[in-house]
Amino acid sequence: MKAVKVTGFFSSDDLPTTATTTPDSCGDGAMTDVIRVMRVDDHPIVRDGLRAMLMAQETMDVIGEAMDSTQTIKMARRLQPDVVVMDIGLPDINGLEATRQLRSDCAATRILTSP
Repeated sequence: MKAVKVTGFFSSDDLPTTATTTPDSCGDGAMTDVIRVMRVDDHPIVRDGLRAMLMAQETMDVIGEAMDSTQTIKMARRLQPDVVVMDIGLPDINGLEATRQLRSDCAATRILTSP
């Protein structure tokens, strides 16, 4: 199956209402043709650059972006990404603490941290 690129992404303000909500787990751990990625960074230029790089890949789909840890946790529970790329220097809760909470809430989601 050929991967299909998305033409848009979601921010915390426009979460899709059709997303499946599973409060106890995120990502199903199943291998798919497209890796569903969520990007977390408080710097818009960094989010924009990484989104452009990821969306250029046929096997990756940027499904959401967040600017802080509170948005991240809420959005990850709702969107169930396969991967979260997490900035560790976030303004509200440290990205490492948010990563710990996501690991607890979303065991199947893989989390990559960036400085």
